[in-house]
Amino acid sequence: MFPNYSSVLFFGNKWRYRPTMKVTALYLLAATVAMVVFCVEGQEVSKCAVSYRHVAFSAGRSTDLQATGKPAIIIYDAVILNEGHAYDEATGIFTAPMSGVFVFHFHAINYHTKRLYLWLVHNGKRINSGYAHPTQHYATGSNSAALHLTEGDRVWIELENGYGLHNHPGENHSTFTGYLLYPENSGLQLIATG
Repeated sequence: MFPNYSSVLFFGNKWRYRPTMKVTALYLLAATVAMVVFCVEGQEVSKCAVSYRHVAFSAGRSTDLQATGKPAIIIYDAVILNEGHAYDEATGIFTAPMSGVFVFHFHAINYHTKRLYLWLVHNGKRINSGYAHPTQHYATGSNSAALHLTEGDRVWIELENGYGLHNHPGENHSTFTGYLLYPENSGLQLIATG
């Protein structure tokens, strides 16, 4: 793929070796990456080219939603950002493309006089909730969580049965956002001399 380069995966923001060391060998030890470092043999480690794998999304909902009969997965159809394409706007579900720690935020406004009750759900387990009880007009509910996910884990927002949320097209009153904070360390290594 890169005939004049070797690639190494490197997680975190600290080199384990002095940056003036010369690269003698590079190993690719995992298929899923958050950062790829490209080096030429003999090059100083600090001068290697770095490429990040981005995983981040933010989406809003363009219409009102009321859950009747059972809790409903909220489909956020107005995608603002979907780096890494891990959020599915057809289902409202985020699927982790790699293992690591991800951060999620959700925010919503209630539907007219109905109360708002949302859940952040990880693989079917409810993690935390957002609640709003309007006294006169509209009220908002929101929450956040950092979760350790394994590749393939799924996260979504659920609206509790009997509750509702409000939206206008283009205004994104109700949003769902998530991003990779850091990938799981897979024991990747850089071999250098110095």
